[in-house]
Amino acid sequence: MADNKEYEWALPIGTTINGGQYPYEVVDVLGHGGFGITYKVKARVTLHHIKVDVFFALKEYFPTGCWRGGDGATMEYSPSLANDTKTGLKDFITEGNRLQKICNVTPNIVNVNEVFQANGTAYFVMEYLSGGDLRQMVRNNGAPLSEAAMMSILNPIARAIDAVHQNHILHLDIKPENIVMRQGDDGTPQVPVLIDFGIAVHFDSRGKPTTTHPTKGVTPGYSPAEQYAGVKRFEPRFDIYSLSATCYYMLTGKDPLEAFEVDENAILAELTPLVSKRTCDAIMRGMSRMAGARPASVAEFLKSFNESNALAIGTVVPGTACRYMIKMVIDETPGYVHYQASPAGGDERERDPNRTRDMRNRGNRSRLYDLYEQLNDGKRIAAGDEPRSWSLPLLDKARYTPMQWGVQMLKGGGVSSEYFIVEGTQYLALCEGYKAPPRQRKPRKEKEERSEQLIIMRQKAKRWLKIALLATAIAALTALAVWGVTKLLSNKDDDTSQQSDEPSTEVLNDSIPAADDAAAAVTPNVNPKPEEVTTTTTVQEEPKAVEKKETPKVEETPKPQDKPKVQEKPKTEEIIPKVVEKPKKEETTTDDNAYRDKASLITKARRGDKKAQEICDLRGIPWK
Repeated sequence: MADNKEYEWALPIGTTINGGQYPYEVVDVLGHGGFGITYKVKARVTLHHIKVDVFFALKEYFPTGCWRGGDGATMEYSPSLANDTKTGLKDFITEGNRLQKICNVTPNIVNVNEVFQANGTAYFVMEYLSGGDLRQMVRNNGAPLSEAAMMSILNPIARAIDAVHQNHILHLDIKPENIVMRQGDDGTPQVPVLIDFGIAVHFDSRGKPTTTHPTKGVTPGYSPAEQYAGVKRFEPRFDIYSLSATCYYMLTGKDPLEAFEVDENAILAELTPLVSKRTCDAIMRGMSRMAGARPASVAEFLKSFNESNALAIGTVVPGTACRYMIKMVIDETPGYVHYQASPAGGDERERDPNRTRDMRNRGNRSRLYDLYEQLNDGKRIAAGDEPRSWSLPLLDKARYTPMQWGVQMLKGGGVSSEYFIVEGTQYLALCEGYKAPPRQRKPRKEKEERSEQLIIMRQKAKRWLKIALLATAIAALTALAVWGVTKLLSNKDDDTSQQSDEPSTEVLNDSIPAADDAAAAVTPNVNPKPEEVTTTTTVQEEPKAVEKKETPKVEETPKPQDKPKVQEKPKTEEIIPKVVEKPKKEETTTDDNAYRDKASLITKARRGDKKAQEICDLRGIPWK
């Protein structure tokens, strides 16, 4: 029994299987199904007198219900299962022989090397594909594939399925795990290959199954509803449904629901923001629950997609200095197709086509290239057409023009960039990480150089002038803002001083000396009208200016003979407008200022100042 308990009846590691072209030694168990076990085996092959170990994938017919004999290798089964087991064994050998013929038609079907019988069962030897399956590819990409990348995988796989259908075979198990990438010489996956025909059914020319024991194997999410009831007639719509579901996975990274639960609105919501409407409609039509609504053939299914001009993965484009194998389609536009490519075959040619050199020791095979193919309004250019002008996203960076040819070589060997034509179509190959060479300056005359220098100096002068003007404007705005703030603060201070100066105005009016009762008669005429005094002081912007006009009047009124003149009301009324018209703060005398303050006035009165005493008496200020 096998060392791994997961595969109970698998052959142990190290077992040698004889009966074929080579003795095959079991290295690992790759998978186990209801009808067989697949191993990774190695064989010693002689190539030009040199023996090398070559790995193969070997599939053994071992249906459920069988067991190993006493030698640990022979397949045994109960008498009740004898008829079914022998019939299935015959179908297994027929399937291997048909695959061996079909794989020669297309490179996208797993190659079968030989079919033989041994240990009471049958085996067929296939190529060992180590590039990983489609599910691993999507996961390693970190995101679902683009529409162009999906089409580059769909086209070759669809052609492989069409070749299978032309041989009256239905695969019936198309899913991401059964599309494996064939690994290139540089160790990177390059070509998608269809594998695992374990539940395939073959038919005659009338569409009746020739497989004597048709199976009912299904994969949830990838098998149509009618496949659950068994396959009784040749109908390509079975595989078209599975292929459409695989396209859905490539574009969304999600497995579809089972056929009985598929919701067209949910599919539409998932695909609409990712792909074009035509591609979305094609996938929805291929996954229709009704078999009659699906395309009748793979060719019709492909036509329902947007017609893509992208070359299939694995196509080799012969350049001037290197042969490029397409690994992936990155983008497709009406003007070009962008591929990821690697050198094919390991040989790169220099500019001289008669001279070749092997680049294997120079690490060239590990390089990747951005390969651009020219299109004409979304269509491939026919052979013989003249090259047209085109634009690329990296064209300016690479400093190429449509009429500029050439091959640029790296110092250590290999192609850095190449521009060539194949059958009327222009191609541009740029090594990843490509750096364009510096521009070669043409010799110029002294006058041209001087004029260029003058232009540069003028541009710099204009730049500095703009900076200076901007700085000046900023400084002016700042100064204006500071002045406005200062003015606002000074206005607030003036309002405060106006309120504090109101009593001092009263003191000024009362400070006029009088020797008898006639002088006192002036005060009642002024004091009963506070509105006039208040009005004049509030209208004034500078309230202290009242002192300017009253000061000369105060100097002329200390004599008693002026009493009649002081009592005249017209003169008193004329004083107020004159005070409002021309206020001047600077001419106020220091003598009058000394009697303004109430505290100082009381102090002087108590010290014997008669003038202060008179003012206090007039104003009713107690000073004794």
